[in-house]
Amino acid sequence: MSSRDSTSSNRRYVDGAEPCLIDGITAPGPSVDIEPDAVLAVAGEVPYNWRLDSDLISWGRNVGDVLGVSDPTFLASGAALPS
Repeated sequence: MSSRDSTSSNRRYVDGAEPCLIDGITAPGPSVDIEPDAVLAVAGEVPYNWRLDSDLISWGRNVGDVLGVSDPTFLASGAALPS
């Protein structure tokens, strides 16, 4: 069967067959809450929010590991960053 074949209800499926059912109920999809901080930490990156109107920078939890700083308050503003 091709992807253009349809079932008796005129719904099309990639393999021409209906989705797998469990006791007549479609199997649920993944219900994973993804935390952006965790994803960036795994990638070796650190999230930050730089407020340009106040020049304040708030850093993610892993700032010390990624940037090698012991006290992130030294990086609390754009003016404190090396140019």
